[in-house]
Amino acid sequence: MNKTRVSTTNSGVRILGSQIKTDVNSEISQKHSKKVLIIGLDGLEYNLVEKFDLKNLKQIEHGKVDLSKFSVLSTPVIWASFITGLPPEKHGVKVGRGWKNPFIHFLYEKLALLSHNIGLHKTAARIYSKMVFIKQGRKTLEIFGFRPDLYHGKDHYRKNGIKTIFDLVDNSISLHVPTYCTQEEFMEKLRSGEGKAFRDAFDSPHSRRVFEEKFIWEEFRRDRRDCITALGSDWRLLLAYFEYTDYIGHLFWGNLTKMWEGYAMADKLVAELKHRINEDDTLLLVISDHGMEALGKYGFHSDHAFYSANKRLGLTNPKMTDFFRTISEWLGYE
Repeated sequence: MNKTRVSTTNSGVRILGSQIKTDVNSEISQKHSKKVLIIGLDGLEYNLVEKFDLKNLKQIEHGKVDLSKFSVLSTPVIWASFITGLPPEKHGVKVGRGWKNPFIHFLYEKLALLSHNIGLHKTAARIYSKMVFIKQGRKTLEIFGFRPDLYHGKDHYRKNGIKTIFDLVDNSISLHVPTYCTQEEFMEKLRSGEGKAFRDAFDSPHSRRVFEEKFIWEEFRRDRRDCITALGSDWRLLLAYFEYTDYIGHLFWGNLTKMWEGYAMADKLVAELKHRINEDDTLLLVISDHGMEALGKYGFHSDHAFYSANKRLGLTNPKMTDFFRTISEWLGYE
């Protein structure tokens, strides 16, 4: 029989209690030292990352994200699901385009849902995209009251009592995240003429060159600068969004040299950011909202997204809504 006795002296109890308290404090401190850096690369295509074998983008774990539950592969809707962990019918963010007449917009949304349920959503989206790709098609849509930009921002979640990942995590930073900007930021983007310049870029090589320099690369340099500046501040969660990969995919999908140039820049960006963080306690998540596939010589949203992580997360065919929990658990918010 083991006759080893545990001391019950006051001093012994104090020492034991102190040790337990130290262990608990150490565990809490370790949890609160963890961070998550998310690089959102709009429209980054999984198959092209594999084709170019971009190792910094692929990291330790990478794969496709299942988007089959989205009736419309719309950037605002998908990013809203990422930051809330909720499907579209629960977070309420609509597609980033619509119709001035509320009744026509209601019918538009119902038809979009119906086309998804009967498997015709990709055909409908291709028809819409082809109309946007030509000037006369855009004019026809505008005659019938089509508006390409609808605002959803931080106030949408607040008004509807929806918590985002930024509300859950103290010291969180969002940079240019769709559906999480202020109305002032949204209006500034509209006033810049970026949306119109993008649509006009389908009309001629000259328009594409102008858009490429003024908006694609100038915007990338701004977003990179903002991200690096934010890394030097106090944060536990930082989501930096980059739109340039989406623009390149739409405009230059048929030009493999251009696609390589844009994707190699993203690979270089991830490598640079890795050197600026402590990878031991930081989860680096790279994610897109959708991919790209060919629509003639242009690019069209594909029905899967890309993700990668510098840690083994053990994800298999994840949904966009799964990452809310993954991030929460890593930061200790089980």
